[in-house]
Formats: sequence, C-alpha cells, structure tokens
Amino acid sequence: MERMNTPALPRLRLLLVEDDAAQRELLKTFLEHLGQEVLCAENGEAAVHAFAESAPDLVLMDILLPGMDGFEATSRIQTLAEGRWVPVIYLTAMQQRASVLAGLAAGGHDYLVKPVDLDLLEAKLHPMLRAIETHNTLLAAEALLGMVFDPCEHAAIGFGDDGAILACNAGAASLLGYSPEALRRQAFPALLASAGAPKTAAEFVTLAGGEAVPVTVRRGDGRQMPVALRIRTREVKSRPVFLALLGTAGKDC
Repeated sequence: MERMNTPALPRLRLLLVEDDAAQRELLKTFLEHLGQEVLCAENGEAAVHAFAESAPDLVLMDILLPGMDGFEATSRIQTLAEGRWVPVIYLTAMQQRASVLAGLAAGGHDYLVKPVDLDLLEAKLHPMLRAIETHNTLLAAEALLGMVFDPCEHAAIGFGDDGAILACNAGAASLLGYSPEALRRQAFPALLASAGAPKTAAEFVTLAGGEAVPVTVRRGDGRQMPVALRIRTREVKSRPVFLALLGTAGKDC
C-alpha cells in the first residue's frame, strides 16, 4: 500500500469493535502501525463495557454485531461520554440512506464501507484525531482554569476579545444567577446593563490595570445589581484575553 505523505498522528486511545476476528486483527495491526493505542471488542456489550472502563477517544464501530448492534452500542457509549466529544466511525457494508441516517441519529459521525479501504481510513483519522487532541487540550485547560478560578474569593469571569465567556467560577455564577454552564454561553459585555459600561475589547484594554469601576450587571432572572468591576488582561497570540473580577456593594474586588 502506498503510504500517505502526511504528518504523524497524535497517539490516542481507539476502541475497535468488530466481530470478525480476521478483520479485527488486520485493523488493529494497521492502527497500531499508525501509532495508536487500540482496544478491541467483538460485540456491542463488550464495546460498552470497554468504553466505560477505559474512556477511549474514538470508536470504530461495526454495525452488524451479535446481540446488541452497533447503533445501540453507539447510543449507550454517547450516554456514557456525558458530553465529552467521542467520534464514532461506523464500519459497515450497509450503504442505504436509512441506515446512514439511523447511524448518525444514534451518535455516529462518519462511516466506512467494508471491506475497509485502509488509505481512506487513515485519511479520515488525520483531521479527526487532531480535532480530538485539540478538544482534549481545551478540556484540560478548562479544568486548570477551574482550579485557579474556584478558590478565588471574588466572582471571576474570563472572556476573549470577542466578548465570549471562556471560563467562570462558582462565585460569578451565583452572583449573576446562572448555572456555570449557562453563564459560559453568555457574552460578557451583554451582562453589563449600565450606560457607559465598557462594551468593546479596546474599552476593556483601556480599563485594565486600573481601579475598580462601578457598573450595573444584568442577572439571569432579569434583575439588575450594582457591582464593582476590575479588569485584568493578558495577550495570547497577539489577542487580548480578559479577567473580570466583580465585587458586590461593600466588597471591593
């Protein structure tokens, strides 16, 4: 087979679900040759158990399996993932439109027709594994931010130059009346209700490093609350990233 002239793949953990022993061994050998850690399962039940035990990054899933089929196994795996992005590539001889739609509805992301073209499999893995690596890095960064933010005695919100909230601590969520997940879906400038409050990246840069300023914030329940706002900023790849510290009346930030 002619090798692709592409960069090496990041080493991740893959779950290969295939009931045919010869096909399973062929694909396992190929994936290991690409530098991947490969777990194997020969049926749907074993696949779900392996996922729960080892939390792989990507699943290669046969559809026609004894007992639990690949669609049901995929659905259960996505439930176990609890929101973590886990791509599933189906390995199947089924190409009917209804089957493809059913697979996507069950939580799959792509499919390969059997017999599997190994060059095509490698081509699909390159962008997908790099996206997974980026996703995992962001999850780790978010966890690290939580370790820094949560012990902070003030309400703390990190946001980018487009205003999108990147991270927040429990104090900010409580102060503003949102769950942390809902707060991260907001734009920070939109939370500032008072006239003359900073709204643009340039205005936040001007405010950074100075004294706390009084502003009014709009809570999730629609009520408005006066707070003291202090801004800190750092530059990441030539773009500012902001840390907003919010203090309530009588408690400066």
